Amino acid sequence: MKVRIRLDTMGDITKFVQITTALDCDVRLTNGKYFIVNGRSLLGAIYCTEWKEIFCECDQDIYSKIAAFVVEETPVDLGKFL
Repeated sequence: MKVRIRLDTMGDITKFVQITTALDCDVRLTNGKYFIVNGRSLLGAIYCTEWKEIFCECDQDIYSKIAAFVVEETPVDLGKFL
């Protein structure tokens, strides 16, 4: 599972880390290219707020647990541009 997430405030970061540390699986935060940090680490979650985009990766489906942080991509209405 890989989803784009937002961690805007220290409260968001703290809540996210509390959720992920309670899980029995590896959770990784990545910028989608080169950087990967432990998603169960407060320091790692703080570090990734400097990235343009943050993705959460996990081998298990944890979507329901982190749904509050998931960025829903809205489709672009091409009619506006034509």
